[in-house]
Amino acid sequence: MAGHQQVRGKWRTQYARYGNKCIVALGLLMAVTGMALIISGMQPKAAPVTPGGGTGPSRGAVSALRKSARPAKRRSSTTSGCPMLRVPKVALMFLTRGDMPHEASWAAWLRSAEGMVPIDPAQNALCAHKPDPGKCPWANGVRQSPMGPMGQFLYSVYVHSGPGYRGYKEDSLFHGREVPDRVQVRWGEHSMVEALRALIREALRDPMNQRFQLLCEYSLPLQSPLLVYQQFIKEPKSRLNACNTWDWQEHRTNSSRDRWTPKMLPTIPEALWRKSSQWVELTRPHAMRIAEDTAVDAVIKKHCTVGYDRKLRRKRDCYSDEHYVPTLMAYLGLDNETTCSGNTMHVSWQSSSGKYLGEHPMSYSTKSVTLGVFLWLRQAGNNELLCNEVSTIRSVGAMFVHQKELRYFSCERAAQLTWDASILEACPLFSRKFGPRTAHMATDLLTSCEPYLGIAPQSNCELWA
Repeated sequence: MAGHQQVRGKWRTQYARYGNKCIVALGLLMAVTGMALIISGMQPKAAPVTPGGGTGPSRGAVSALRKSARPAKRRSSTTSGCPMLRVPKVALMFLTRGDMPHEASWAAWLRSAEGMVPIDPAQNALCAHKPDPGKCPWANGVRQSPMGPMGQFLYSVYVHSGPGYRGYKEDSLFHGREVPDRVQVRWGEHSMVEALRALIREALRDPMNQRFQLLCEYSLPLQSPLLVYQQFIKEPKSRLNACNTWDWQEHRTNSSRDRWTPKMLPTIPEALWRKSSQWVELTRPHAMRIAEDTAVDAVIKKHCTVGYDRKLRRKRDCYSDEHYVPTLMAYLGLDNETTCSGNTMHVSWQSSSGKYLGEHPMSYSTKSVTLGVFLWLRQAGNNELLCNEVSTIRSVGAMFVHQKELRYFSCERAAQLTWDASILEACPLFSRKFGPRTAHMATDLLTSCEPYLGIAPQSNCELWA
């Protein structure tokens, strides 16, 4: 018993000794931990980690993404006494399956505008703000906007190809110009509208893009890049038909009206239902409205379909790409800001024998790639239109100056220049469908020195020098 009490007393003594040490150690540990927490609280917090391993977007990043489709605020035109040459651009938006059979023609077309600067922005840069030669190291006394493809300032290029397309070669005009958001496009389905909106959203990221033209891989230009640019920049309206041009009694059973359904109410009443060519040309404000829209897009996506309509008790063939843009403009009350024709792209719905072709337009053969046919296409088959005016085609060059000549720019002469020779809005500027077999002949014709054509003449053409 005594031995047991002796062992217990010894254990208590050791416990007290080690217990005091543990308490001291525990106190030191808590003090160190507290200091660490205080110091960490003073450091900036790391961004949250996403499941993919990266950091989550900040509020500023999310805000920037939301504003990406809006035009950036214009910066000051001068910096340290050096004026900035700001050239408004036309965005060429190609909706394609993939391969571009007419790449050589488009490259030659853009190259023929190499280095050309419109008179108006040159006048704004050099006449409104006199450059200080002592502060401007540039030879022409003006800071230039970044060049577009083929060394020109007038056009930017965007491509929507299939999501599975292998891409374009590094030396291709279209390499690196594919939009990031691509959908699988099927003819007659709403995916064509989704592809158009993806092209527009990407093109809107460049604040200098002021006009937006939809094209395809089988499109070709009918006029020179200078004339097309001058037409678009000077025209105040979008080239599409969003106008209420229907005679309700006469066209009550017209196939376009038959495509509307009461299911579209109340968002789209029948009075706002419109149809136009899907190959639209848009002003920047209209392009922004298309990028921002959700209401009209949702209704047309759901109810503009092909098949039997139980509510109407009949078959209804509705194609979104022909109705979405003009109906949206009418829905927004902007139909008076369109040309009411939409005749930018010439398409023939009749064969050479005059037979109506139905849902798909005529494809031109190699026999159609001639001077006579292209002059006829410019007229849209209407001889009463003045679309082949030689004076217009020749005089448009006076509205541009080459970048190398900016140092000799005359503000007095520029002030006297006016553009009063424009062709009619009803005159088409592009045409389709030209298949792959016509590619080589089309390039030869477009780059020829034909005096009445002048679409993409080579530099050695004396008549167009």
